[in-house]
Amino acid sequence: MKKVAWPGRSLGERVLRTFRRSTELRRAALLALFGLLYAFLLGIGVLPESTSFRAGQVASRDVMSPRTIENRPLTQALREEAARQAELDAVANPANYEIDPEQARRVGEVIQALFARLETAGTPPNPSPAVGGNSKDEAAIGRPSSSAPDQAAPQSSDLVDEVWSQIRDELRIDLGRNVVGTALRIGPDRLKNLAEKTRDLVLPLMQEERISATNLAQVRELAAARADNLGLSRDERTVVSAIAQAVIRPNLALNRERVEQARAQAMSQVKPLLIQQGQVIVRRGDVITDEHIAILQDLGLLRGSRTYGVLLGAILFTAVLAALAFFFLRRHAPRVWQADRQFVLWGVILLLPAAMARLFLFVPWPGAGFLAPLALGPVAALLLFDVHLAVVAAIIDPLLVAGVAGWNSPLPVLALVSSLAWIGLLPRGSQRADITRVGVLVGVAAAGAMGGLALLFDASHALAWGGWSFLNGLATAVFTLGVLPYVESVFGLLSSIRLLELSHPTQTLLRRLMMEAPGTYHHSLMVGNLAEAAAEAIGADPLLVRVGAQYHDIGKIKRPYFFIENQFGRENPHDRLNPRLSALVLRLHVKDGVDLARQYRLPESIVDFIRQHHGTTLIPFFYQKALDRARETEDTVEEDDFRYPGPRPQSRETAIVMLADAVEAAIRAHVDGNRTRLEPVVRRIVRERLDDGQLDESDLTLRDLEGIVQAFLRVFNGMFHSRIPYPSLPAAGRTSQAERSPVALHRGAGGKAARGRLAASPLPREEDGNGARRAML
Repeated sequence: MKKVAWPGRSLGERVLRTFRRSTELRRAALLALFGLLYAFLLGIGVLPESTSFRAGQVASRDVMSPRTIENRPLTQALREEAARQAELDAVANPANYEIDPEQARRVGEVIQALFARLETAGTPPNPSPAVGGNSKDEAAIGRPSSSAPDQAAPQSSDLVDEVWSQIRDELRIDLGRNVVGTALRIGPDRLKNLAEKTRDLVLPLMQEERISATNLAQVRELAAARADNLGLSRDERTVVSAIAQAVIRPNLALNRERVEQARAQAMSQVKPLLIQQGQVIVRRGDVITDEHIAILQDLGLLRGSRTYGVLLGAILFTAVLAALAFFFLRRHAPRVWQADRQFVLWGVILLLPAAMARLFLFVPWPGAGFLAPLALGPVAALLLFDVHLAVVAAIIDPLLVAGVAGWNSPLPVLALVSSLAWIGLLPRGSQRADITRVGVLVGVAAAGAMGGLALLFDASHALAWGGWSFLNGLATAVFTLGVLPYVESVFGLLSSIRLLELSHPTQTLLRRLMMEAPGTYHHSLMVGNLAEAAAEAIGADPLLVRVGAQYHDIGKIKRPYFFIENQFGRENPHDRLNPRLSALVLRLHVKDGVDLARQYRLPESIVDFIRQHHGTTLIPFFYQKALDRARETEDTVEEDDFRYPGPRPQSRETAIVMLADAVEAAIRAHVDGNRTRLEPVVRRIVRERLDDGQLDESDLTLRDLEGIVQAFLRVFNGMFHSRIPYPSLPAAGRTSQAERSPVALHRGAGGKAARGRLAASPLPREEDGNGARRAML
């Protein structure tokens, strides 16, 4: 019976296979995962446990603030009170009043209306012929007729009262009956002239003088005095003066813009009242007020109050920051982007400071957040990656800390200052003592910066912030020293501290190499010198290159005498072996080196040097020897049998060690101290590796190769320096020289024996300087 495959399993296997093969798919999944982790970290602070309190309800438990926020209801009440007081002060301040042109215009209209009323009342009626009467006016206003004296006076008094009442009721001006009567006696023709003079007298005062209730009487007296100088008759002067004093009024208006400015300034001077993190908002048994409800809403502690908006804000904020950080990684650090474990480590570096801040902020003590190692991420990036990623972490991490601790918290500033201080002060190739020393310096710098910041805004916190910031530098150093070894082990990376430890001669493998294969050990040291100089010339990692060069031939420990540098004149075992077998032995030192590296738990970065330092190059000596034998025996020779298994160098550092290894061996074999032959040999070796495709996957450029060649030549020129040959001395001279040596100064048998040994040991004879160097080599 044919077995039917379960479609779900095959689909899952296909998805898993695609996920494993697609780097971009894995990166997208990890990016989404880190974005959710960042959002969750922020959400711990912005989405705390909610409550269902209502105004007037008795609180069933204590409620504490999960973060520091502004007490908005109380702050707003204080600001409104300050604004009201500022408005009262502004209204009482005469400087806030200005002359209102509208008042002068209205006074002018009043003067015009008043004189129009007087002119109308003072105009005599048109005469009408009467039977038995004459055509003359018998009752002129203000002047009784001679023919009817008894009737004119009462009519004039009634007219004055009527006009006075109309002016009082309609124009709201009390001139007095005598003034009205005098004005009516003047007549309409003169009144028109007086109207103009009155306007010319009053309007300049209304437009130029600041008239208020306090100086109104003085201004009116000034108007009366000016009326006396107009050259008018007594009645005319009386009328103009009275009308001018009656119509002049206060002309100042309050400047509302200045009042609003005073209100705004008073409100801005009220500092926000803060509810500190951990402060009790509502105590058990308290009656919930509207102020409590407003604070709980601001904190998002009430069910259904801003929960989704805050969550969306946290997701958007962290998503943008994570995308920027990881896209920078893809563009400027492709090696980290391609390596899964390094990619994950980059995400952890960005997450770590904010996570530590959140963890420490749970402690109910004001200085707890300052003790969090806020610069741990940038320091790790500097030690494990490079300075560029460290600077990016120093920018992103304080923003994430701000999302956790709050924008009004000093912790983001502390994170930024301490991160930049670590990046600037931590030396390249740091040791553990350097981290401790830099931690103290960073603490001093952070204490100064945060103490100064406190003096700018709240001097009462200066001493506390400064002391806690100093402890922050020490805390970061302690956490770095404690966490770094585990990070290196989990993620397979090397810091400068670990590299320096691996390069120390007391390391077990290096000591074994020195004792069991001394020629290979000294060859490795020379390769390290060459590779380090080349790495510095092209901007690669010189410390990693040096350590990788020290371990690249560690596999020769298993069969040291099969390699010429360890034979020291002994019989060459390859003389009795088939060329294929000899090539196999040489190829095996790569596999043996990898096995030893695994056995001694060397980091993967060092194993790469062992695996890749020969690439897939040909072993030319035994390949040619096999070809020579094949011509006699007519056997076939496969070139692959004489090539190293690879892989080819995958980085600039491993490629540099490949070139340094080949060049050092060639120089020792062929140059023989002749400096004029150095450059052709070096360039030939580099060209052969380039033409053979060994450097295709290493990202080295032609400019890099030229820099590597020049660095090699500088090192070799120092190695093959000129020396003056020492002449041989006659026997008597040697004896006298021995007697004059410090050994001859010792008395007794020991001194004599030493003197005898010195006299009996002849100096080697060399024909020239080259012979002396050959003897040394």
